[in-house]
Amino acid sequence: MFFIISQATLVEAVAVFCRKTREANSASHITPKERDRLISVFRQDSRDEYQLVNVTKTVYKRAGDLCRIHPLRAYDAIQLACALAINRRLISSGQPAPVFVSADDRLLDIARAEGFGVENPNNYP
Repeated sequence: MFFIISQATLVEAVAVFCRKTREANSASHITPKERDRLISVFRQDSRDEYQLVNVTKTVYKRAGDLCRIHPLRAYDAIQLACALAINRRLISSGQPAPVFVSADDRLLDIARAEGFGVENPNNYP
């Protein structure tokens, strides 16, 4: 098994860690020290463990087209467009289709509508 992420995830993950630091009254609050550790680990994993899908002009166009069909936020559309691009590459090379992973149930519903098997990491304690 291997993990494939969009280049957009490099920004989105950091933004999530930063938001969790700012939300002091949240059950998922983290300290600035923990935020920085998580960002460091994520960036290291991104270099060593994950395959990156480039966000190209074609991906941007496909993301815009997806917004015409589905109620997507911009970064969600880019994530899904990247997943569709890698899905085509994997299927054409005889590999199994990827599973789309997100903690956003609305995005998972849209990914499912686009033909993906989906997983929500929040379903695993």
